Formats: sequence, structure tokens, C-alpha cells
Amino acid sequence: MTSKKRTAISLFTILVLTLFLLAACTSQQTTSLSENTKSMLQNSEQNNNILKEFFVEAFQFGYSPSELHVTEGDRVVIHLATRDVPHSLNFREFEINIPATAEKNGTGEFIANKKGRFTWNCRIPCGFGHSDMHGILVVE
Repeated sequence: MTSKKRTAISLFTILVLTLFLLAACTSQQTTSLSENTKSMLQNSEQNNNILKEFFVEAFQFGYSPSELHVTEGDRVVIHLATRDVPHSLNFREFEINIPATAEKNGTGEFIANKKGRFTWNCRIPCGFGHSDMHGILVVE
């Protein structure tokens, strides 16, 4: 096999793997709610928790706004849009990941059932500044 042929095969393999990884990253959508979140939402409807709705824009390499404030027990809805490449907004503590692409905004909902400062981050690699993408949710 010639050197050019090996290089072409290697480049093709890298391209296919890259496309596969990109497809996997953008399909990390959280479309179903966890049982814990479903239970909290049902309790929220019964307890008339206050709805707090936010519109957040993601971009390389941050969020606007990057800090949100709610009260413990609030029902939180976050709408995520992106101005450039695919991003997500992920809260490990609330078991929610909200992906967004240029073609489709994301929406997530949860109950802020514990007080504290919680960091969110992006789970879709988007470049060299990706690790700096984070925001803060303050639950008082």
C-alpha cells in the first residue's frame, strides 16, 4: 500500500470518528425527566410552587446571564439558545442536561429543592475554552 493511500485511509478514518463523536455529543438530549424530577414536579403542582423562568444564551465560551437566583422550592424552567456552536447547560445536582443547537433551542425544568450555590457547565465540547464554560445558580 502506498504512503498516499495510507494517509487517505487514515484521514478518512479520523473524519468518520469525528463525525460519530459529534453526533453522539449532540444527541445527549435529556428528553425524559428522571423519576425524582417527575415526583418533585407533581408535588410542585400540588404545593403551588412559584415558577421562575429564565432565558439563557450560550456561546464560546460562556453564558448570558451566567448567574441565576431562585428561592428553595421554586419550579425552575430554563430555555437555552446558542449563538454559535452546539452547547448544553448541565446541572449534576438536579439531574438535568439541556442541549441546544443553532437549529433547536433547549428547555429544561426542575424543582430547586436544596439551598446553595450550584455550578452548571457545558457537556458538549466546543473548543479550547470549553472548560471555562460555567454559570451559577443561587438557591436561597
